[in-house]
Amino acid sequence: MGAPSWRRFLYAVLGACAVAAAGIGLWRSDLLGMRTSAPLARALSERGRVAVVHSRSLLQLHAAGTKLVAAEEFPTLTKTLRGRDGQAVVDALLAAGLTALLFEPQDTPNSTDSVEARLAHDQPVPGLRCLFLDRTAALFAVDSVAAIRESERLATGVVARALLGGARLPRLQSFPEPLRAVQPVEVMVLLRKAGRARLWRSARGNSIASALLTASVVARQRWQEREQAMGGSIDVLLPQMDVEVALLGDDGTVGEINAAYIDRVFSPIHGVAYERRGAWRYFLPDTTAVEGKGRASVAYRKLFVEDGLPEDSFARSELRLYRLIVQTLAVSKAIPRVDDGLAPVHSPDEILKQAPK
Repeated sequence: MGAPSWRRFLYAVLGACAVAAAGIGLWRSDLLGMRTSAPLARALSERGRVAVVHSRSLLQLHAAGTKLVAAEEFPTLTKTLRGRDGQAVVDALLAAGLTALLFEPQDTPNSTDSVEARLAHDQPVPGLRCLFLDRTAALFAVDSVAAIRESERLATGVVARALLGGARLPRLQSFPEPLRAVQPVEVMVLLRKAGRARLWRSARGNSIASALLTASVVARQRWQEREQAMGGSIDVLLPQMDVEVALLGDDGTVGEINAAYIDRVFSPIHGVAYERRGAWRYFLPDTTAVEGKGRASVAYRKLFVEDGLPEDSFARSELRLYRLIVQTLAVSKAIPRVDDGLAPVHSPDEILKQAPK
């Protein structure tokens, strides 16, 4: 092989190396937006049509069962995003046949109070629920809880109080349809006296109704097991206590395990939580604030240790980190112990059958 042939060969090798290096650089930086992380791909899959807000790179992502479209194609949606009304954004999404919004998160200070700015800065917006967030993307969908009417919410408090007091279980068919709708949920029943939490229990179920029944019964049983330590019979003390019913939900799987990032995207309304091998562990928001002293990453470390894991377990492959959010459905206030002329509720059915369908 002569000198010119060697030069051509050398130039070809060098050129191939340069192209490969450039390709690796683009892949690592994801400048072309062609790579989707596994957690984001899972969150995006089977979503139908998802609107991408001001991001060409995110439009290039691919997920099974999902079509990404530019939000700018929907003038009403873009107009409501510039406003402050989260429900208006929900209405625009539903009217356009869209299921979710995909954003590029912003690290710069939030200069406006628009829905778009709040979502881009990972801030909660009523009516919308975060599904996934990391430094590259944040996915938000319509929150089904927002569709539950006030009368239906109040009914959950009445039922919980009645069951805590020993009433028989109502029929699931007695509940309004939104409370019977099949969906994986966790319902918490909490008892407070003079503002201080005395006991709470939560239960998972395939509907709000079924989880509510389980949580209420378990809470009564737990009180009875610890009756002496709790200060007396629940039948005697229940009228003096508020009964709260709330949903414990996922407000975004956290795809970034950096402690500084975690501290930034967890707000005071969030608790720290993780799922491991089908079980989940969490601190409620109040506990997160106390244990973490203002830092969610610190609260996570304490939660890991409490559950027998190493303190620095953020990167464990079997863990899924997410923000816990507590959504109150109803608060049944303490009632007088004296005879006030009000008829007692012997069965939750007495209330549920009156709730509008």
